[in-house]
Amino acid sequence: MAPRKKKLSREELLQKKREAERLRYEKRKNDPQKREEMREKEKLKYQKKKEKGSRKLVKDMTPREHRAALKKWKEHCTVYRTKRLRLKSVTNTFIRDNTPISDLEASPPPTRPTTPIPEQFSSAPSPAASSASQQQRKKEATTRRKKFNRKRNEKIARLEKKLEKYKKRLARFKSKMQKNVEDTPKTVRRA
Repeated sequence: MAPRKKKLSREELLQKKREAERLRYEKRKNDPQKREEMREKEKLKYQKKKEKGSRKLVKDMTPREHRAALKKWKEHCTVYRTKRLRLKSVTNTFIRDNTPISDLEASPPPTRPTTPIPEQFSSAPSPAASSASQQQRKKEATTRRKKFNRKRNEKIARLEKKLEKYKKRLARFKSKMQKNVEDTPKTVRRA
């Protein structure tokens, strides 16, 4: 009897699936004809999404949606640039460390000087640091919101007090006018 295959966990299956999909994608991308077909499919998908309304154009967005989209785009771009710079740095370091010295002497000097990676991109921001700044922003927003609500409530209380004052004045005035009409002796009452 052949040995039984060990059942894979859900994560392992997903990992295997992702890897297979990545390889299929690489094959399609490397074949010019299949790549063109893939691009056409993507265009059609995009057009359908636009018609359906699930994909909004910038001109159709409200200012609030546009700000949210911009924020998302900026975050994606930052992550992308950081990854690219890190990869470039690692590649350069690897080449520099694994190239024999004799090859370096024989090869001509580089035409463009390599620039060091800025400190902000040298490593990805730690999750703790980003969450700390995020918490700080949340705290500031909460403080601003509480201050705004407190001022608004004070204003409402002031206006309600004024309203009560004028209501009482009106009631007193009405009762005074009514008394004056009833108390005059020369008033002829019609019944």
